[in-house]
Amino acid sequence: MKFRMIALAAMALAGTAQAANILPATIATGIANGTVKEIRIFGASAQSPLIGAAMKTVVCKNATDFTTYFDTTTGSNHRAYACTLAIKYGNYVAGTMVFLNKRDAGGSVYGVNPVALNSAQNTMVVDGACAATGQVNPPATVAAYTCAAVTLKTPHAGISDAEPAQFSKVVTIKATPTNLNLPAGVDDNGSTWAVLTTAQQTAMDISAINQTLFGIAVNTNLRNALQTAQGLVSGSDLADQQPSMPRAFYAAAISGFVKGGSANATWKTLTGLAGDEAKQVNICRRANGSGTQVTSNLFFLEAGVLASDALGMLAPLTAVGALAPTGTLAVIENSSTGNVETCLTNTTVSNSGGYAMGIVSMEKDPIAGAKAYRFVKIDGAAPTKALARKGGYPYVYSASMQFNTSVMNALVDQKAFVIKMRTDLGKPAIIATLDAVTKAGVMANPNSYTANCANAAGTDLSEGSCVERMDLKSAFNTNSYINGLTAKFKTNSNQALHIVK
Repeated sequence: MKFRMIALAAMALAGTAQAANILPATIATGIANGTVKEIRIFGASAQSPLIGAAMKTVVCKNATDFTTYFDTTTGSNHRAYACTLAIKYGNYVAGTMVFLNKRDAGGSVYGVNPVALNSAQNTMVVDGACAATGQVNPPATVAAYTCAAVTLKTPHAGISDAEPAQFSKVVTIKATPTNLNLPAGVDDNGSTWAVLTTAQQTAMDISAINQTLFGIAVNTNLRNALQTAQGLVSGSDLADQQPSMPRAFYAAAISGFVKGGSANATWKTLTGLAGDEAKQVNICRRANGSGTQVTSNLFFLEAGVLASDALGMLAPLTAVGALAPTGTLAVIENSSTGNVETCLTNTTVSNSGGYAMGIVSMEKDPIAGAKAYRFVKIDGAAPTKALARKGGYPYVYSASMQFNTSVMNALVDQKAFVIKMRTDLGKPAIIATLDAVTKAGVMANPNSYTANCANAAGTDLSEGSCVERMDLKSAFNTNSYINGLTAKFKTNSNQALHIVK
């Protein structure tokens, strides 16, 4: 009898460890009656793997019922996460069921304007209509349920790959004042996208959360051709066989100077292969409103650094043409990072030997995901944290998380959750707990840890950055004197990357 009781106890413990997923209907009922605490965050699809990983390993640490809900099996536009807290997080005590609803669709601008204006936008509905995928307690990158419906809700916070002011920046293109970073038309609520006023921008509490590495991603056909041209092993995924693309070539392509069949620059300029001059230039870019696109405009074209094309600024190409292996040019605008990945791996292009390229944030791993694209070096610099944290790889920008101060002051518990999360997302010790793929693309801002770059290796120096363009509320930027300046200043993403510690 004693042995039987021990066996039954062991079975009970095993059952506890294998808790079931939280049913979508439970989420819907709990939100309605207040027992499930919902936090809604919009914007920056590049940051979604980080949000998901943080929910799994930090917020829901030791929770046995962690559950994911995506709009599709890959979570192209919406992702959500729920668990019963095993530890206190913000004001929510252990035993509280929390539900974080993250909108990716439309990119970073949805983490800026709707936050400043407290405007309701399409948000995924998690309820009994969701479909189970058969995944039990999945990792943050796999859906337990897919939920197709959306409804209009206001955000509690937003995330952008660059600071919010970038989305209200106006530059001059062909004598016309233009905003490169706002979508055309109207938002989900039917309101026309407009540049925020100074008062609307200052209505937000804004703080940098972490730095993101971005990279040039090319389909495997182009990667292989670049390897051949550069004396490397074609088709190899080894780090020492990673080919490089000149920054100047990518800048030329996305501003219209490289086209298939051109008498000037073509793919053959890079590969040297006969016939490559006839291959169409397929560019898989993000749409206006994307933070990734903002960084591309800034990094490659200096859009916003130079105020006008009369001063030499290049303007990015917008949507034109269709993906094809041969032809002249196609520019495909995509609403999320996941859609860029789909564009890069388009079978019409890849199965016919065609080439495609675009910008993808480095927390994506195409090898682990078995996707037919790869990252390339930029001017010989590999997109790794080891190089990036000391300035050796330059395509790095700081993301920010913001909330509407007056709105969130009335929502004490949600505000406490958001403030704690945005602090945690930038800590080296927290980044170190994330899965290898996610943490490969993010670094802690210099202001979030005390170690110096000259110190011996440790968590801070593995996950922390010693460079920055901007870091809102940073001890470095707000108190720096550069090039003989005699006044304090606060930097922004227009600046060149520089070492600060």
